[in-house]
Amino acid sequence: MKAKAAEIMETRAATAPAADVKADTETPKGTLAILLIYAGILVSLWGAIYIMMLLRG
Repeated sequence: MKAKAAEIMETRAATAPAADVKADTETPKGTLAILLIYAGILVSLWGAIYIMMLLRG
């Protein structure tokens, strides 16, 4: 069974062109936007709690 699986992997590796590999590893789009939104929310919440604590004295 292991030999058959190794054969299949070798066959696929030999026949797969480099373009397919590049297409599979594309950089995700929108990641920076999600990160900036998350950072903005985090800073906003931290600031609100900080101001609340300052007002309490």
